[in-house]
Amino acid sequence: MTKEMKRPISNITQDSIKPLLSNAVEFYTNKNREAHKCIQERDEYINYLESKLSNAKPQQALPVVPECVAEW
Repeated sequence: MTKEMKRPISNITQDSIKPLLSNAVEFYTNKNREAHKCIQERDEYINYLESKLSNAKPQQALPVVPECVAEW
């Protein structure tokens, strides 16, 4: 009682699928370029922040205040 399955007839030819594949390749290539650019910008920003931190003056320590004075 098994139903025989037949392969569907397809009108897809090599010429009809090439433009679609080309569009897909172009889409993913562009997304890859965008991701690379974002990573590069992030790395540049991290380097900028690290240089700002290394050039920053250390903060002066707060003075120690006796407890009886701190209550006032």
